[in-house]
Amino acid sequence: MKNWLWQSIKYDLKPTPENFIKFKWYHFVFCRNEDRTISPGLYLNSLLDEIKNELAKHKSVNKKSLTLSVIQNILQNPGTKKEMTILFEAAQVSDEAIKVFLNTMISDQTHTIGKKEATPDAGENKVESFHTRTYIIATHLYFEINNDESQYYTLMQDTQAFKKFLEQTFQATNLSSRLSKLKNFSYKHVLKGKNNDGEKGQLKPQFKQIISHPEIFGADVSKRADEILKSDFPES
Repeated sequence: MKNWLWQSIKYDLKPTPENFIKFKWYHFVFCRNEDRTISPGLYLNSLLDEIKNELAKHKSVNKKSLTLSVIQNILQNPGTKKEMTILFEAAQVSDEAIKVFLNTMISDQTHTIGKKEATPDAGENKVESFHTRTYIIATHLYFEINNDESQYYTLMQDTQAFKKFLEQTFQATNLSSRLSKLKNFSYKHVLKGKNNDGEKGQLKPQFKQIISHPEIFGADVSKRADEILKSDFPES
């Protein structure tokens, strides 16, 4: 059985955004192998039309209609559509990569909605929540610009101390339980690695979050993130 057919069955049984994206990525790969002129952008344009037609058939709210609405919102926004295009350009797309993508999209949408809402009452402390890897990258940059990069690697080996640092320094919330499994993560290793264009692309939205929030990560950290983005992602 073709991979995309199996993924479509998994999506039908459990219609989540994660399963939908994985199903459609496998289907895109299948289509591209049949016709190399099919690009991620072309496929996603057609996918948006497909989703609109499918949603028109739903007369009530259900899991599938909600999932399709999530993907439709992503594809209708030029910025988030670009990030999804990058995801589809990857040679391999893991479950973790899809989760990172969706968490980043949700965080960006929450930030956009928050800007449209009324200004909080004076004294109200509204703290945003980002993907755990965003905080980890910011920490790496923090120690890097303070010429103490070795301390970053040392701190990461003590999960509780690292968690406390993230909470106190960046007011981090909703940190992933997988923090302990990211002890050896380094954005530098990802940028320098070979045959990892997909993983490299997943760093871009996290650098953008750091750049967009100097009030959380600090002006120096945001500036350093901007330098790296311009250097390693010149098309951004």
